Amino acid sequence: TFLSSSSPCAQAQTYQAMTLLLEAERGGARNDDAIIDFAYRALHVTTVVSKQLVAQYYGYPHTKSYYLACSTGGRQGIKAMASFPEDYDGVV
Repeated sequence: TFLSSSSPCAQAQTYQAMTLLLEAERGGARNDDAIIDFAYRALHVTTVVSKQLVAQYYGYPHTKSYYLACSTGGRQGIKAMASFPEDYDGVV
């Protein structure tokens, strides 16, 4: 499995979390789950689902999993690795 912060799944989850954050800033209720999703949890959920999709499509699970990103995606990746070390075999 190879997941980049620019993958469509990761982008969709990031946009959804950012929308919820912006609504809170405009006077709406603060949504702590949206903040956590934007910070790191969305990457974990995307990784878990991506690995399931790969196994279903190919008929067998992945053998290695690496994370590749830079800038904010790199910071999110470091947090994800610290919180969910079982998700990836390495970070590039």
